[in-house]
Amino acid sequence: MIGQPDTSNDTADLLYGMQAIADFLRVKRSVAYHLAATDKIPTFELGKTVCARRSKILAALDGLDSSGHALTNKVPLPRREFSQRLRMLRVAGGFDTAREFSRALQIQEDRYTRWERAETEPDICHLLRICQVLRIDPNELLSPLIGRG
Repeated sequence: MIGQPDTSNDTADLLYGMQAIADFLRVKRSVAYHLAATDKIPTFELGKTVCARRSKILAALDGLDSSGHALTNKVPLPRREFSQRLRMLRVAGGFDTAREFSRALQIQEDRYTRWERAETEPDICHLLRICQVLRIDPNELLSPLIGRG
């Protein structure tokens, strides 16, 4: 999980070395390496040292969720809000894991987790099934999103 970046020392935009990048992101160095290797944060080399710019990392992180998964470019705000609301209602409904809930919905876990990551959204049949399983009215799931975006 990515912590809140440390912006207390923003005088220098350059982060020199992977440890400086990890400290800025408030993650372990191995996590920073992974984020760089998977192109989730922009880095470059000065000599043989991996470096980054704080401003570029902050811009790149706007496209990631809290666990470091890429949100698709320009994910519409209603889709992001729907995914957050879906997760909140799932947990409130007593389903601690996405796996449990996907089984109750009788769909593949990967399909469901893509909804929670705002990569895709369920069709109307799945929306109705979600409401059945959670024993909620469709308005409870969708009404906060109506009229946006």
